[in-house]
Amino acid sequence: FSPVLELIGSAGHRSKNKVSFEKHGQELTLGLSVTVPITDRYLTRRKLEQAREEIRKSELEKVRLVTRQTNSFSSEKLRLSQAARSLDFQYEMLELQKKRLADIRAAWPLGIYDKSDVLMEEEKLLKREMYVELTRLNLVKQKYQLDLIE
Repeated sequence: FSPVLELIGSAGHRSKNKVSFEKHGQELTLGLSVTVPITDRYLTRRKLEQAREEIRKSELEKVRLVTRQTNSFSSEKLRLSQAARSLDFQYEMLELQKKRLADIRAAWPLGIYDKSDVLMEEEKLLKREMYVELTRLNLVKQKYQLDLIE
């Protein structure tokens, strides 16, 4: 980077709108232009500061994304364990419902329960089987979502 020295000049006639040219009114302009570059040190330092700031921002973003990924994985893992516990609970409730239906069917001939009680218990058993299947599907969905996050 070195200074630049330029000689600037122009020639013309003062009466620009007239058609006739006289020897009076001629003008000549001379000038000198000096260009001195500013040191690049300030600009380089500013660019370095901006680059450092960008690096700092990207590192913070990386930490934020990793933390979000970890939290999401933990959350999905917790949901998976909850779905597994819920499935176990539904299976347990299904077994109790089956025992209850068997007890009602055994007591029905004795006249303790009538046919409508047996039908209602069979309907409850079918609903429980549906809940078990829905819970099993939820468990499969949670496993799939956990696999997607990993």
